[in-house]
Amino acid sequence: MFDFIKKLFKCREPQKKPAPAKKDLVGNITHYYGNVNAAVVQIKNGSLSIGDTIRIYGKHVDFEQSVSSMEIDRKPITKAQKGQIVGLQVKQKVHEHDGVYLVATNA
Repeated sequence: MFDFIKKLFKCREPQKKPAPAKKDLVGNITHYYGNVNAAVVQIKNGSLSIGDTIRIYGKHVDFEQSVSSMEIDRKPITKAQKGQIVGLQVKQKVHEHDGVYLVATNA
């Protein structure tokens, strides 16, 4: 029955981008603060700098953004290294365990 309705209204499934490569994984979201649109990110691989383009990918989210603000213990930083836990300004809601992937560096 649903196939008939899809054909009738010519519904199309939205095209989803393929999942990012694991080699581009920089870190994971550990917490989200909705009142300030900030996420806590544990950096697991490489580094992350202001101006880098990242992709946040998870079960419920998939978007790209530029890194505009990062903090450690409420102090602004310009670069985060492997092993650090940072606060990151995000443009939409994210969830625990969402992956943070590096798309392009600010070079």
